[in-house]
Amino acid sequence: MITKLTESLVSQLTCPEGKSRMECCDADLPGLYILVRAGSDVRTYYLRYKNALGKTAHKKLGRTTEVTLAKARKAAKV
Repeated sequence: MITKLTESLVSQLTCPEGKSRMECCDADLPGLYILVRAGSDVRTYYLRYKNALGKTAHKKLGRTTEVTLAKARKAAKV
């Protein structure tokens, strides 16, 4: 799902019934997404990018309880 991430949306995200995980991608900053796993209230910010070899890679930016959306966006821009 691609949507404009906000702090209120981030705090309300849950994994849909029947799915083991869900990714919610930020419409404002390509590559930034939140991973939500089933059966857990833990949400984690990640950055999806291409590495030096041109392969897709993922960098964990932190859990939503530890990192604000603004800090995750700032870290993703570097």
